[in-house]
Amino acid sequence: SSFETSPPAWNPLQPAAAAGQAYAGVTPTEVLEGTLDAAIAPRLERLAQLAAPGKVLRLELGRVTQLTPEGCELLAGALNGLHARGCELVVAGSAELAALVRQSTIIGQRDASPAPWLLLLALLQLLNREKDFEETAMDYCVTFEVSPPSFEARGKVATAASGPASVERFMLPPLIEGGNGQLFDAIDAYAQESELVLLDCSRLARVEYGAAVALQARLRALAASGKKIELRDVNHLVAALFKLLGYAGVARLFPHKY
Repeated sequence: SSFETSPPAWNPLQPAAAAGQAYAGVTPTEVLEGTLDAAIAPRLERLAQLAAPGKVLRLELGRVTQLTPEGCELLAGALNGLHARGCELVVAGSAELAALVRQSTIIGQRDASPAPWLLLLALLQLLNREKDFEETAMDYCVTFEVSPPSFEARGKVATAASGPASVERFMLPPLIEGGNGQLFDAIDAYAQESELVLLDCSRLARVEYGAAVALQARLRALAASGKKIELRDVNHLVAALFKLLGYAGVARLFPHKY
């Protein structure tokens, strides 16, 4: 209300017991850009084939500039399907796409396709914006004379800012502490495949001080070999620790935008 803008999304942290078992590794990524139309079907099908309980997938939506009812229907169905399969989804640019889709939802225009409405509702659930969802659901109900859908919080979703489109990211776990040699070796293996080492910190809640020092040493070695390193969507507590330790000398830090 004070700043006349949408509220930030709430991304709850995983319980400490589950953090140690959380997935870490290369995150399959699909980027949707330009026009959202029937041509996105193969990309969404690839994500559907990779979907499995505990699997982390990433979907970039912030580069979409135009919409069609067919594209809206496909994306809404894919988002609901991925949720039903129990995979964890990291969605970038969902707020920007929601604002674009909202322009295609006109209250009372009954002869228009309901697909943009359904996509908007799916995006609002991803963003955990329950109040906006309920208001939009009532407008959808009035427009098409159907029962309004109910809000269902997406428990396995993280939202993030858009980043480089062509690079698959390495997802860091919620907790990094001592004895992470296996994690660091996996980062080294990932770095061999790309000049840009893109570490996704959207789920990273806490880093033990000793582990942060050890990680910095690994990243310094990669930087010395000519690799460019970026840490994306770092929460502000972890970013403060990394800055204190001098991470800026070996990597670019991108704190999470609220």
